[in-house]
Amino acid sequence: MSWNHRIVAEEVNGETTYRIHEVFYDESGHPASWTEDAVMPCGSSLSAIRFEYDLMRLAFFRPALHVHLEGERQCLKTSEVDLTSINDFHRHEALDRAAIFADQFESHVASHPVIALDPDLKLQADEIIARLAALYQSLGRLDKPASSERGEGGGSPSPDRSL
Repeated sequence: MSWNHRIVAEEVNGETTYRIHEVFYDESGHPASWTEDAVMPCGSSLSAIRFEYDLMRLAFFRPALHVHLEGERQCLKTSEVDLTSINDFHRHEALDRAAIFADQFESHVASHPVIALDPDLKLQADEIIARLAALYQSLGRLDKPASSERGEGGGSPSPDRSL
């Protein structure tokens, strides 16, 4: 059985509350159980608490899990992403973030002297840069929805400002 930290959303008295819990998974990788109480970083030293905090921080890079009732039993489910709300602005945003991340990785990690002087680390960093570049190129090739293909206004479509 594996586990990690996840943000768990629970509705109580009509209000949704988000907390970080330890979530445990079954052999199929589905959430099987979670800590009754939310967790907080703690440890016997500053480095131990920092390590725990870093593990907890990863919860923000995963979808939140929501508590649902199945009969009498509580279970956790991932919220579905509303793909109908994705528009050209979101595609541009993903492209921009990929470019920023690739630039930051190259500037602050790959060029670090410790990495630059170690052939194995340099190779790993170069592979990450190549993967980020491939991601950027793939994002740039995404099919656009029919509304943007009409070429309204002679230029690129305006972002949806209602978000």
